[in-house]
Amino acid sequence: MLVDKCSTLGDCICYLPALKALVDWPRAGRITVVTTPFGEPVFANLSPKVDLVVVPWRQTLHAGALVGWLRVLPRLAFRRYGAALHNHHSQTFAYGLAWALRIPVRIGFDFGMARGNRLASVRLPLDPAKNVLDLNLEPVRHLTRQPDLRPARVPPWVDANEAVAVRRQLAEAGVSTPYVALHRGARQAYRRWPYFEELARRISSDMKLGVVEAPEQEVAASPDIIRLPPLSFRAFAALVAGARAFVGNNSGPMHLAGALGVPTVVLQGASAENWSFAWPGVSHRSLRVRHLPCVPCEKLGYYPPDCANLEHPLGCLRELPVAEALTALREVLAEEEKKG
Repeated sequence: MLVDKCSTLGDCICYLPALKALVDWPRAGRITVVTTPFGEPVFANLSPKVDLVVVPWRQTLHAGALVGWLRVLPRLAFRRYGAALHNHHSQTFAYGLAWALRIPVRIGFDFGMARGNRLASVRLPLDPAKNVLDLNLEPVRHLTRQPDLRPARVPPWVDANEAVAVRRQLAEAGVSTPYVALHRGARQAYRRWPYFEELARRISSDMKLGVVEAPEQEVAASPDIIRLPPLSFRAFAALVAGARAFVGNNSGPMHLAGALGVPTVVLQGASAENWSFAWPGVSHRSLRVRHLPCVPCEKLGYYPPDCANLEHPLGCLRELPVAEALTALREVLAEEEKKG
């Protein structure tokens, strides 16, 4: 089988339940996953059945697709595939690849995000009310004829050596108490909550917990946040896995925390409902302002270029107070303690 998951970090992490369900299907043979450098460490070591073919993300988009096809097709041309599975984020690159390989069963969605979806042999209806974990399972349900499949939490592999190295870094940075992993970044600026420094101060003073981050982009220094240098995905996963809780915007690291089973507080802001925290069995709070008529401005398959609320710019985030985030953090930690 050929699976396409040519996406960014959060998309790839959210595909883990679907890929694991496919791996566990008794009739599944070898599975080739065409993915990006974001997905390579996410899917690594999931199963011996899975082979990864990595293509730069930009070579799967629009004008770059021709370069991507020339890069991937020669590697796959002599393999025989019975089915190809696409997802609601699939680009024309992926649909065209499966068609060029003459795969007889090509399952996609009846969703106009990519014109190439007309190359699918089966186009499933897309339910906009479903969260992304559930949507990713739809092609697997169709192929395996298991309509009752439900998303299960599938953690990405955490390297034991990376975990040891991260613990060493934390000790060198003076982290001697349990810590909260914090992530202030997000791909879109309108997803970034502006009060993380104040929240970190309250966590340190009121809850006596350390606050640690490893930002991949430049952020303002804060005396209440212990900053590690940028980490590889596997090292960052080890950092999050060792935390008492995770606090962040709606972003890839938020989904990483969910997949790892770490109690999570999400500052939702403008994010589409489909991308709300959906990881089963994990203590979490998703904080969202609901009274603004523009919320959420994101839709399934659509990301606005900027905040369009001229009267209250970034109001969906600025109206989420620090006190509410602190209360949510206390609640998820209390829930986790009750689990034992």
